Amino acid sequence: MVGLDPQDDTRRVLAHVKSNLGQLAESLTFRLQSAAKVGKVGAGGLEGVSSYKADDLTARPSGEERSALAEAKDFLRELLRRVMFAAMAVHKEAKDIGISPATLRRAKEALAFV
Repeated sequence: MVGLDPQDDTRRVLAHVKSNLGQLAESLTFRLQSAAKVGKVGAGGLEGVSSYKADDLTARPSGEERSALAEAKDFLRELLRRVMFAAMAVHKEAKDIGISPATLRRAKEALAFV
């Protein structure tokens, strides 16, 4: 089976689920790499062995972990919403005083706010 790495959402774990005649193989980790051209399938970049087993990938977080995760997600959503609103306000004010988006971008880069 393939599942998200519990410690890194950008990494996947390939875990052996069942074996009637032998030992389970080691789990492997990889990251998906996007395709260079539209219409082609992305490739996977193998990273190595993982200590996670199939059961680890399907385990549900406890109520406390789930609520902590939900709280962190809510915090990030609110923060990102405010940042987006602030960025839009900056662009609007710059436009109001005649600064083009390209000039604003160059000024940001020159000030190292990249």
